[in-house]
Amino acid sequence: MSKRSLVLTTHRQQLLALIEAQRNQFGHDASILHAPLNLADKGLSVVRYLYHHPVLTIGSTLLLATRRPRGMGKWLRRGWMVWQVARGLRKSQSASHTQL
Repeated sequence: MSKRSLVLTTHRQQLLALIEAQRNQFGHDASILHAPLNLADKGLSVVRYLYHHPVLTIGSTLLLATRRPRGMGKWLRRGWMVWQVARGLRKSQSASHTQL
């Protein structure tokens, strides 16, 4: 085996070892993010469901308002914020689909 070929083989083995180490590190980092990303995904699913079922959202808000009128302002503001986020997501999704 020539000297150049030996250098290339050694370099290739070093690169493969580096790739393996990076894969292991990426797998570890991804496993740490799995739980928070899963929770965010479930949250988005709830927001989408509520957006597509506004009667349920309004009905539950009215039910809460009749049962516990104190503190409803805070919940109404939160509900309005969720509604706005859902609308923004829907608009951004439809805009991205029209660009394709």
